[in-house]
Amino acid sequence: MVAVGIRSDKKELVDFAKFSGIAVFGKPDSIQEKTTKTASSLLQDKAYQAPKVVINEVNSFEQIIAKNSDLILLDKIKSGSEIMSFGSILVYKEVQGHLFSDINGDEKNHYFYAIF
Repeated sequence: MVAVGIRSDKKELVDFAKFSGIAVFGKPDSIQEKTTKTASSLLQDKAYQAPKVVINEVNSFEQIIAKNSDLILLDKIKSGSEIMSFGSILVYKEVQGHLFSDINGDEKNHYFYAIF
C-alpha cells in the first residue's frame, strides 16, 4: 500500500504531509488558515532551503551533516554511523546508527519514521 494523500484536521499531520510531498484532501478552513500563518512566519525567520537527500546506504563510522536544512534518509543506516541535522530528519529505512536532529538547539525539529 502506498499513501498518496491524507485528510485530517490535525495541523501536525497536514504539515508532515506537505513536507513529504503527500497530497492533502479536503482542507478545512481552520487548518488552511493556521498553515498559512505558520508558513509565513517560517519564511520570515529564515529563507527556505531544500532538504539534503541521502540515497545511498550509510556505512559504519561515516558521518553525515545537513547544515541549515532538513535531512531525508532513503536507505539503511548501519551501526556506528552518525547522522546530524540542523533541521528535522525523515527516515525511510532501518536505522542502526546514531541520529541527532536539531543540533543547533532550536527545539522545533523532529524525527519522522516511515518504515514499511
